[in-house]
Amino acid sequence: FLVDAANPAAAGKAIIYARAVDTEPIAQWLCQHEPGVALPYYRDLPGGDTKKKETLAAFSQGKVRILVVTPALSAGFDTDNVRTVSFFAIPPNLNIWTQLAGRGARRVGERADIHVFWRPSDFSFFSVMYHDTVYIDKHEQQMVLGQVEELWKFYTTPKCKRAWLAQHYGFELVDVCQECSSCQKDHSSQPKDITEYARAILQRLADHTTPLLITHCAKLLRGRAGSSIKKDYAEQVRENMSLNEDMCVGANDTALESMLVWMVHEQLLTVIPSCSNKNVGFKVTPSTDGLRWLSKPT
Repeated sequence: FLVDAANPAAAGKAIIYARAVDTEPIAQWLCQHEPGVALPYYRDLPGGDTKKKETLAAFSQGKVRILVVTPALSAGFDTDNVRTVSFFAIPPNLNIWTQLAGRGARRVGERADIHVFWRPSDFSFFSVMYHDTVYIDKHEQQMVLGQVEELWKFYTTPKCKRAWLAQHYGFELVDVCQECSSCQKDHSSQPKDITEYARAILQRLADHTTPLLITHCAKLLRGRAGSSIKKDYAEQVRENMSLNEDMCVGANDTALESMLVWMVHEQLLTVIPSCSNKNVGFKVTPSTDGLRWLSKPT
């Protein structure tokens, strides 16, 4: 994706949102493929306000085609011909996501593509540090958790993304867009029968007895120990793989996490919000329907 973005033939300008620590590495990587194509922009940018103004001016004037930024980019910033907006990090909430995505296609008749790069475990430990406090009270925890739940629903919905957003903000949209990732998803590459995968995953989560963060689920399914997975239990899982070894041990974490999201959609797993002083996230556990289905003969 980044190679295509750095291509001089790419249409229009692009904005890439990333964590502050990733802005400079991404911009440097892009410039290795196309010198001078990108600049970073973040709150503590060396050179202070003067450098920030120069960076935004260079981008607005088309001297630099790609801006790698954090959400710290001023809400009042507006420039034309932004044809691509990409998220390499999850924003604090859906309203901010919508605002940032809206920096593309600012003029009548323009079109912009929005790309979101994420994996389900990004929601296992969702930092609330953007509140600029280390510890937050219970009221703030619930507020942040509600905001993250909105993002989770939007990112994981199998329905048309545009229709989902329209409904969320109270607009009527009769037809689906036929252009978003949900509308264009190719189901032909999915296995025709994935019940054996789901049964194996349900069995291991049921054996574990307590809800697990998604990122820990992937470790468990591959027989790896972790902070919430006792070593002896992980070894037991590894020893009892047999038929399901290729499914779980051979798969990477991202594939297993995607399977978990599908099982949530099918109501085989229940999502349980989790909140602490520093992070919010989601745990999963077999649902009542999932346990009932698991008890049926194969």
